[in-house]
Amino acid sequence: MKSFAAKTISSRENFLRAIEFNNSHWTPIIFELLPAVWKKYGEGLDELALRYPDIFEGFEKGWRPPETDNPLYREGERLIDDWGCTWYNAQDGILGQVVSHPLEDWAKLNSLKVPDPAEKADWKKLKEHKKSERDMGLPVIGFPESFAHGGFFDRMQFLRGLENLLVDFMTEPPELHELIEIVLQYNMRYIDLWLEMDIVDDLIECGVSMHDPQVRANTIDGIVKHYRGKMCALVDIDEQMLPYGTPDEIEDQVREVIERVGTSEGGLMLYAIPSRDVPLENIEALCQAWKKYGSQCSYVSADKDL
Repeated sequence: MKSFAAKTISSRENFLRAIEFNNSHWTPIIFELLPAVWKKYGEGLDELALRYPDIFEGFEKGWRPPETDNPLYREGERLIDDWGCTWYNAQDGILGQVVSHPLEDWAKLNSLKVPDPAEKADWKKLKEHKKSERDMGLPVIGFPESFAHGGFFDRMQFLRGLENLLVDFMTEPPELHELIEIVLQYNMRYIDLWLEMDIVDDLIECGVSMHDPQVRANTIDGIVKHYRGKMCALVDIDEQMLPYGTPDEIEDQVREVIERVGTSEGGLMLYAIPSRDVPLENIEALCQAWKKYGSQCSYVSADKDL
């Protein structure tokens, strides 16, 4: 097993190498721990993070995710976002949901107020923060600032409502194409603002890409077939299994993903999103499994019977 005490490249460089299939030294792992998880485990989660500094790089006791103070994550909150969508939260620490859609009636399309991404963040301050991350050798990733939650499809269903949008895809009214263009232009403007920070030039220059397949939806066999050696897979560990599986079962899945999806050059990252229903010992099992298998590059053939 590779010792992180003897790292010869930064986490940022290793992150890029994994995407580029350029001999990454270890399998990067990204944890997304929502406020609900921190609220439940508190100091216990602090202590876990401190035990795994190679995973929670730069973590300091008492740190909490920025979403902790976001009203979208506070139980009982109802608010209107910058697109005019009404959100309601029924569970503290978990992202709320849209309960009122401004474009339920296409007649309101002409009066839709599209927000300006440039006004949704202090971009100068954000640029300074991202530069400091890069200077520390950390991978710098752009995330939405404001209410741009989810992806392209999500914003459209927030505006139209899921049922309406699915019917639109079948009937193809002219308003649908107009809405697609509106959301597209907003997203492109948002991307342009991130590009102005020089935080993803490495990726653009290399022309590389990455996708995040879920184990439960795609199966490990399916991910191996469609991703291995072709595109960097940010594999989402089975979120439905995490609350109920044993630590041994979690270790087995992490091991299988690393051994079967990864290559000796890279092309693999792990993505872990434990909910508040996941026992703390299972969160630690993820960390231990990564420490055992992800910090080395001894992959086996994808065709090997595991």
